[in-house]
Amino acid sequence: MAKKASSIKHTIAIISIAFAVSLLILVVAGLGVYARYLNKYQNTFYPGVHVAGFDLSGMTYIDAIDALEEPAALLQIEGVSIEFTGDVSAIEEAQPSISLPSVLPPADASSNELELFDVDFQRALNAAYGVGRDAAFITNIKDQVAARLYGREMPIDYRFERERIVDALNDHFAVFEDPAVNATLFINTSGEPETVHESIGSAFDIDAIVDELEQRIRSLDTTPLRISLQPDYPTISVEDIQSNIDQVNGYLDVAPITLSWEEEEEEWEMDRSRVGEWLSFEDGVLTVSPEQLEESITDIGDEVIVEATEARWKIEKDAGGAAIGFTPLTEAIEGRTINYVQTASDIAIWLNDNYRDKASGPDQAVPLTIVTEPSKHTPENIGELGIKDLLGTGHSNMSGSPVNRRGNIDRGIELLNGVLIAPEEEFSLVTTLKPFTLDNGYVAELVIKGNETVPEIGGGLCQIGTTTFRGAMGAGLDIIERRNHSYAVSYYSDDRNGLPGTDATIYDASPDLVFVNDTPGYILLQTRRDGNDLYFDYWGQSDGRQASFSEPVVSNWVSPPPLKEVETDTLAPGQRKCTESAHRGVTADFTYTVDYADGTAHEENFHSVYKPWQAVCLVGVDPNAANEQEVAPEPDPIVEDPVDDSEPDTTKNEKKKKT
Repeated sequence: MAKKASSIKHTIAIISIAFAVSLLILVVAGLGVYARYLNKYQNTFYPGVHVAGFDLSGMTYIDAIDALEEPAALLQIEGVSIEFTGDVSAIEEAQPSISLPSVLPPADASSNELELFDVDFQRALNAAYGVGRDAAFITNIKDQVAARLYGREMPIDYRFERERIVDALNDHFAVFEDPAVNATLFINTSGEPETVHESIGSAFDIDAIVDELEQRIRSLDTTPLRISLQPDYPTISVEDIQSNIDQVNGYLDVAPITLSWEEEEEEWEMDRSRVGEWLSFEDGVLTVSPEQLEESITDIGDEVIVEATEARWKIEKDAGGAAIGFTPLTEAIEGRTINYVQTASDIAIWLNDNYRDKASGPDQAVPLTIVTEPSKHTPENIGELGIKDLLGTGHSNMSGSPVNRRGNIDRGIELLNGVLIAPEEEFSLVTTLKPFTLDNGYVAELVIKGNETVPEIGGGLCQIGTTTFRGAMGAGLDIIERRNHSYAVSYYSDDRNGLPGTDATIYDASPDLVFVNDTPGYILLQTRRDGNDLYFDYWGQSDGRQASFSEPVVSNWVSPPPLKEVETDTLAPGQRKCTESAHRGVTADFTYTVDYADGTAHEENFHSVYKPWQAVCLVGVDPNAANEQEVAPEPDPIVEDPVDDSEPDTTKNEKKKKT
């Protein structure tokens, strides 16, 4: 029995050894196969790896760049072609297609391009190349298998200015639309309700078109996008109104209705016609529309509504320049508006109650729902904010500015002077300065757009942007958004070496200059102009940080294009008026450094590329003459630097934060 058990154990041992040897052979063989697999894809992308829909399997890194660079460049340079496929014969001079560019051109050299979209596949390409090779051994194997079996898509980085693109499409294609018209109710001169029939129309599904555009941008798809009109159906029919006509008449019969402003003991009597302006149908239900109410009672709104305005402050200093107190530059104004949604609801309830209970008769006013917004800072608490230290000063010079430009700059200085910025607040310069309207104190200048001159309101405010930017750096603040001008203009040259690079451009709604008040307390801006010099002082609570920014270093000068002459009948024949001087293209870099009291530091490189800009002159001609011609460039008074067109056009900043 013992001999038999020993024999069984021996047999099991032999089988185990054989199995182990076989397994080892399989593992060695498998490792050999895997080693050959790794060797095959040693310098290429693993199978199944995609970037922006492009299959990079087996490609080298250089091959992948070539595959992606061409469509990316086409998008950036030529834009996306959008073609309307419908009949345009009935619309004179209508263009059924548009090439949507990546940027909209500026009005003049002092303005800036407006970006619509931008693509950058480099980060995605690096991540794609790292699939299956940038992790631990087992994780790499899992990633390689998963990519081969299921695919691995790496999305590219892109920017897509949806609102601007919607505006551009509407501006171009709206001429082809015939939107639906809802049936409407109106009160005739006899005070009786009448209706206007609805009509079916046609319109573009702009949201769907823009969604498809965004998909094409992020997938580097350069094929033309063809669009067509879709049926546009009304949402309210005459039947909807007629089925509720008894209720409409009932609401009108209880007029007049009195609206009241209880705090001021003001009342306004609204007659039958005015009540009719408020009535609307939503999902077949008669109601009071907040939007129609707001439009109807604008006269009341003019009396009631007040925009909230915080006081602006002047810092008082002693003989040594130390802060000793504050005086208001402007008084705070409590904000006040009408809650039209709640007021419309209250009116609807009043109408319904009085319509159903005709016997009692309307004997009560409907109060407007008023919303107030009190000011945050008063002469009593402004001193508690701890503002006592000069953190930094921004400076720029506006020599050579024409009268209207100076007027806009002065208005910008006035609007910024005395502004308070709370701790951790993101300060937006565009938000602070707008609206850019004549009513807000700005003036217009004539600029050339295409072949015509048009008034542009607010020209010159980039001088404010540049000075604000330099002051924020002087105070050591965290710069969130800054864009250099598209063109190098002398107004924005650096104080120290006269070179471009330390400017900041703004435009409504973007680009903007945005920074964060990352100091311990409030910041108070104090702005002033001394002749042609602008000074913006940033007062607050010092936390010991020290900030500086280096002089800009320039390279890659590019000569301007030839002089452009624009013929116009706004000048006498032969009269010449030059509106733009030539500017060479150039690249500039400078370093912004903040050393904090705790020993950490922030370092940021600002890289700016300025494009060459041609001189532009208006020439008076007979109205039937040709529009424009190119002539040889005028001599450049600046000593030419070597020209290099290879510099990429980018404004990205490299940050190293608190190291």
